[in-house]
Amino acid sequence: MVIRDDASIFDTYSLLADITGTQDRMTFLKARNGCQIAQIKRLIDMSNITSSVFQGNEGRFYVEHTYGPLGRVLRDAGFKFPAIEQLNAVVSDVCQDLTACQHNQLITIPREEASSNSFYALGAISYMIISNISGRDFVPFEGN
Repeated sequence: MVIRDDASIFDTYSLLADITGTQDRMTFLKARNGCQIAQIKRLIDMSNITSSVFQGNEGRFYVEHTYGPLGRVLRDAGFKFPAIEQLNAVVSDVCQDLTACQHNQLITIPREEASSNSFYALGAISYMIISNISGRDFVPFEGN
């Protein structure tokens, strides 16, 4: 078995489904994920919402353009991401400078789901996004 270096973990899962004869289950998981993404698109107007992923770890502050399955769900749903240069300009008093903090729009998603490469994680993230964002008014980021 050869797995391409550029293959995502989900590409690898598809290959393993082919090898193990579980394509029906893979088809179901992909279809369910597609329905979850469609639900996000239906319930949330993303025209004025940008997304950034940041985390504190071992005394450091990391800013990611996107992050694992969380980034996949956000990208697939159509969220916009600011340029990485804008993200790197974050200072130590984060909430003073983040529109999301100033307007109670910051959403915390557990690292376990955000970084776990599974269809369960994709679903959990999808429902977290729906429950935290749908039906709310958002103040958009007004970049310099």
